[in-house]
Amino acid sequence: MSAKIEFRRTVYSSFQRYFVFRGRASKTEFWYFFLSFVLTAISIEGAYLAAMYGGHFGVVGMVFDAIGPFLIILLSIVLLGSFPPLLSVSIRRLHDIGKSGWMLLIVLIPILGAVLLLFLFNVKGDAIENDYGHIPSNHLIGGE
Repeated sequence: MSAKIEFRRTVYSSFQRYFVFRGRASKTEFWYFFLSFVLTAISIEGAYLAAMYGGHFGVVGMVFDAIGPFLIILLSIVLLGSFPPLLSVSIRRLHDIGKSGWMLLIVLIPILGAVLLLFLFNVKGDAIENDYGHIPSNHLIGGE
């Protein structure tokens, strides 16, 4: 299976499990979803910045000025719509290493909390079944 299909399937699976906070998520599932979230937000923000500051030249400038507010609304919808699955996949990722989802609150500690959380997201998952469920596989929804 190609990486492109695996990436798409993994992100789709995370959206299918929008409010599923039980179970475990592999590093691959977490990082693919996180990458898609960040790239989407950066793309929309980049388009907004280009619209606002990129060109005020004739017709092109008028089009950019017109789509600026639309891009802010789109970015808000994407961020708000992606937050629950990002939260759920983060909790499931912590479950994979045997930690409670409440460990996400460690991010409230300035700088150190974010660094520690990034470290925890990169720790290899438990190789055996733990209190949070079976070992996650990279073959997700769809019986594959």
